[in-house]
Amino acid sequence: ELDWRRGHASDASLSLLGEIWADIHQRFRSGDEYTRHSILTDLSGAAIYQPNQVMALVRTAIADPIKIDATSEGSRYRIGQGYVLSVLPGLLEATAHHVDWTTESIDTLWELAQQDGGDVEGAAGAKGVLKRLSSWHRFGDPGFNFVMLLQAIRITRRADAFTTSYTPFAMIRQILEKDGEFNEWQDEMTMSFGGFGLNYAAVGPVRENAIDYLEFALEEDGRRALLAVDILEHLLHNYLNRMGRPTTEHEKEWQGKERQRCLRLLISRYDRAGSPQLRATIFDAVRSATAVNCPESIRQAATEALATIAVDDEVSVIDAIRTAEHELPVLSTDFSHLGWEESITKLMEKGRASLERLIASTGNQARFTIDQTRACLELQMTTGGFHRFMFAFADRPEFLSEMADQLITHPHLDEMISQLSSVMGSIHASDPAAFRQRALSALEAGAVHVIHASANNLRVFADATEQDIAVIQSYGGYPDPVAKRGAIHAIAYMGKFTELRQSLKEAALSIHAEGDKVIATDLVDAFGIYGVPLTSLTREEAAAVATEFLPVEDWDYDQAAIPRFLSIFVNLFPDETYDLLLNRIEKSIQSRVTGWTRYRTFDLVRGSISFGGVPTVKRALLAKNCIDRVMTSESAEELAGLYWAVAGYDAAAYDLILAATSNITDQGMRNLVVLIDKAIPNVVFTNPAFAKDLVRSFAGERRQLVVDALANQAGHFGASVYAGSPEDFMQNRHKRLKDGVAAFPDEPGFEDLTRALRRFV
Repeated sequence: ELDWRRGHASDASLSLLGEIWADIHQRFRSGDEYTRHSILTDLSGAAIYQPNQVMALVRTAIADPIKIDATSEGSRYRIGQGYVLSVLPGLLEATAHHVDWTTESIDTLWELAQQDGGDVEGAAGAKGVLKRLSSWHRFGDPGFNFVMLLQAIRITRRADAFTTSYTPFAMIRQILEKDGEFNEWQDEMTMSFGGFGLNYAAVGPVRENAIDYLEFALEEDGRRALLAVDILEHLLHNYLNRMGRPTTEHEKEWQGKERQRCLRLLISRYDRAGSPQLRATIFDAVRSATAVNCPESIRQAATEALATIAVDDEVSVIDAIRTAEHELPVLSTDFSHLGWEESITKLMEKGRASLERLIASTGNQARFTIDQTRACLELQMTTGGFHRFMFAFADRPEFLSEMADQLITHPHLDEMISQLSSVMGSIHASDPAAFRQRALSALEAGAVHVIHASANNLRVFADATEQDIAVIQSYGGYPDPVAKRGAIHAIAYMGKFTELRQSLKEAALSIHAEGDKVIATDLVDAFGIYGVPLTSLTREEAAAVATEFLPVEDWDYDQAAIPRFLSIFVNLFPDETYDLLLNRIEKSIQSRVTGWTRYRTFDLVRGSISFGGVPTVKRALLAKNCIDRVMTSESAEELAGLYWAVAGYDAAAYDLILAATSNITDQGMRNLVVLIDKAIPNVVFTNPAFAKDLVRSFAGERRQLVVDALANQAGHFGASVYAGSPEDFMQNRHKRLKDGVAAFPDEPGFEDLTRALRRFV
């Protein structure tokens, strides 16, 4: 601290930390990802005071990345370079406040943000830090927000500025937010959070400069202009303030002026825009200003502007392609689904009429539609209305056929699968026979993209036929996961066609998951309440269904969908479910021999299989079979779990265990200990009569073995979740044990069990 303060006051630094920093740099360069992460984390508090040294470490972390040899021992457990990079944004947030390091810090943050997957702006990630740096802060300096505006504008000139969905305009959007929020520690125990308004006298110049830049960007025709329109549209709306804070009259005044300026910019640019995509985007932005979430003055101005704007046919087509139903403005608080449906229908009909008026031939109409859609995708514009637009041509099968043919041969088909899927859906609705022919031809040709597009549209909503089921079955048997999942999805919602249920069942039974957890969990839905009834299965068919889940490693997947299904399935087919679990246990044992231990059947995170609905007589038979297996098995752990799942915890389950202790072998004794351990926690307290009968069945070393097993099992934590401090949890646990021991009947002849239980208290 002395070294820093001396150097901060003048140029006469004492260099007291020189050797320490040299040691840190040396350890950092030679360290693995864990060492580097630890060093950077420890320096987080010093980054604001020592930007030179911290930036040197950041440079080293990026220029000299951690490289892991995949063939080296333990490489599969290494985290790698990502673990080092994850801590850099927090350091760069501090160094960015130093004028000498602002540009490099922002550039580094930008590059890290480009590497982040998806659009998630986590607080600790690079995107989150850039958002925080650009945002307004309760005690912040508006001058720094101006610096961030300049940095955002500078980054727009980089070659990678618009290559992904995350762009520098994300920072400009933050600068133009209408209020701020804070999260602050008042002291070590009290945190304060809330929202605050902006002092326009201080922040106004920065905001005006930001809008000036948007006006400049709007003069282009490319993506930069489209992003500018998006922010200007955002400013038109009257969003709620953070934390329910009321809007002051002063805020209404300056925000109203901003809205008026933004609306004027959009309206004046519309007629001068060269790109039809830009004109369509501006038109949509002005139209959105007529929504009820805009101030009345803006709504009136936007409505008047729309009355004078000339929307040509080209713009109408693009508007239909890009406008989804939910993107239309809400014009009244008297919401009506029919009114909403009428609005979107009119928009699509207008788009169709414009297309037909603009171009005469079917082939050219299809080519124009595809070209405009492709242009939207290249500009990363949404095409949410394309699906609905295609359904507007339901009475023109020749157009839909031409659309499909041109998309299939399009050089960028891999990027337009969703559009082809929409066309195939429209073909299916308007001409089912043509759809079936195309879908089957795609399977014969192995046309992957067409197969995927067809698979999304196999479901029939009305008037299903055997031919439809035949196509579904063909897709269910095709060795492609997307095709299989499409077939399953169709079956899962077509059970209402009762006359076709037999064919649907055959189609469902022909689908094989082959260990794929996604397909297997989807297959569960095929036998759900809207698909094939489980009551229609024979025992042989039920066994075949159960077998599909055997090789699936992760039964916890999709919130334990497979165990939840089996808990219903077992009520109708207990033997088949029991056989599945036995085979699953055997597979798990074999996997452990080879060093692979992922085939978990019991103690799942999200659920377990319940035999609670199986008739008592059948449960008793299965439990008897299971206890016999437990007593003779060389690996009884999972069999013990199966026993309790099947038998439950009633008197009959305990009687079976007591009966199995006669003539028990040494292997059986070891397995009995495992069985006790797998019971519900505190079984000795919940059923002391059983515990005493079990102890009474043995003498000598075997008796002591059982006593110790019961005592140890009494100390199990259980599977419940405790919302509190660990100290309170342990105290409550100790109290429960103490109360249980105190309540345990103290009878002659069981002193050894009582002593063993008292060890815990």
